[in-house]
Amino acid sequence: MNFRGKARRQILWYDLERMTDDIIRGALVIFYQGRGTDRRFCVTTTSKGGNTSFPKGARDGNESAKENATREAKEELGIDPATYTLQPTGLANRFTFGVTKTAREGKNAAYDIFLADISDLPDSVM
Repeated sequence: MNFRGKARRQILWYDLERMTDDIIRGALVIFYQGRGTDRRFCVTTTSKGGNTSFPKGARDGNESAKENATREAKEELGIDPATYTLQPTGLANRFTFGVTKTAREGKNAAYDIFLADISDLPDSVM
């Protein structure tokens, strides 16, 4: 593939079911409203450092990826899980924790990515 002046990105595929226990597993949810080019995304801003991201977090205990995503959405956004349906993407955000999470600094993580259409939610809920 010829990149000709474009930023080069390495595309990696991961078999999430075969990842070892030393990887911290979690979930990330992309909530969206609208269709086509008229689409809005819901992001959160952390109280520490002001980082903006989609709702996400590490799994607690033996919860499934879907349970993890539902819990994080409820904790971070207060959205009732009965008002949306999570759609697994089969993708994961793989990264290494930096210094902001000192207990996890340098540890590898993979967060399963879910989509959720909240177009039918009234704006007052958000």
